[in-house]
Amino acid sequence: MNVYEGAHVLGMTILVILITLLQWILMKQNEKKEKAASVSILTIGWALAFIYIVFPESISIREIVTNSLRPVIKVLGLI
Repeated sequence: MNVYEGAHVLGMTILVILITLLQWILMKQNEKKEKAASVSILTIGWALAFIYIVFPESISIREIVTNSLRPVIKVLGLI
């Protein structure tokens, strides 16, 4: 990982932490499922962004979704 990738990852991490803290403060204490969902979505987004920063030549999300849904689309006769 070079310096620019490290700076992008650090900036992205700081933003995700700030978003998580702000959402955590705004949610009520009894909203445990909402808090878990929020943290899960942010973690998945952070991991995907990290992969695309470190490995920019990797397969895109659009290609992953297209390849995984292609059999379903064929069965439904949409292609």
